[in-house]
Amino acid sequence: MRASAKAGIEFTGAVMRYSEVERYGSRFRLLRLGNCDFEFDVSEVLFGSGEYLDSVAEAVSDVFSGSAATTFRIAVHPPAASVFTSAAPAGMSEALQREHLSFEAALLHPDESSGRNVRIYLGQDISHADGSDSRRVQIAYISTVAQDRLRKATSRISEADVEFIASSEAVARVIEKMGSREKPTSQNQLAVGLYDAYTEFTVMQNGKWIFGQEREETNPSDIAYFALFVLQASGLNVSETVDVRLYGERMKAEARSDLYRVFGDNLSLLNPISILDLQADQFDEGFAFESFVPCLGAAL
Repeated sequence: MRASAKAGIEFTGAVMRYSEVERYGSRFRLLRLGNCDFEFDVSEVLFGSGEYLDSVAEAVSDVFSGSAATTFRIAVHPPAASVFTSAAPAGMSEALQREHLSFEAALLHPDESSGRNVRIYLGQDISHADGSDSRRVQIAYISTVAQDRLRKATSRISEADVEFIASSEAVARVIEKMGSREKPTSQNQLAVGLYDAYTEFTVMQNGKWIFGQEREETNPSDIAYFALFVLQASGLNVSETVDVRLYGERMKAEARSDLYRVFGDNLSLLNPISILDLQADQFDEGFAFESFVPCLGAAL
């Protein structure tokens, strides 16, 4: 059995976060983890104006100098990644499933209907009252322009195999791996990503993704309301015990206060270090592991 390494990258605001993880069998070893601060909004460069791309490419090349990674996977946040939920009939071939779901994406983005713009993430199987089965599916649409700019940002890494995933899929990967390492207190998990311009919600059950949504609301009371709304929309009974894990950049007390009023001691920060066989004391006190969840998930 040979070890292999993958790199994870995410861009939010003026920050690039990056990771590199080596996998050997079922074990993961962290090779690098850090962030790079720019003097401009790097997400606007990549998904908006397109200026300063050379500066971004130089920074990416510098932080991955000497990297052993063969795959560089970029976690894309909304609105650059347009994410929606659908269902696919059980037993449908992968090719037919992609054709079907790409058609759905094209209905929302008629100007760009290429299948390469669509990433499919399979969730939990569902049994219906009529005896039929289907599978919940998350579809992430990333425009051709955004993909081309992200490829240019990684173009100085020789022989880089570049992939794109939605940030919510990266988070789901972390929760799935954590479930195999540590026993959760509930079979139901809700991950809430707190960012300056949006909030991400990802619902998991027994380690499988079942629902997700992104909202522009960032007010604490609105976040608490939509946390309950998303749980209900996913099909969970809101009276059931749910482990609520927070990640992202806005971890100040006021951003968490209303969520604590609703979920109490079931609310905690999403800390992925158990996946990597690390101890918290290997890092500086107060290191914000929760802000690196998407970029670590991208590298798994």
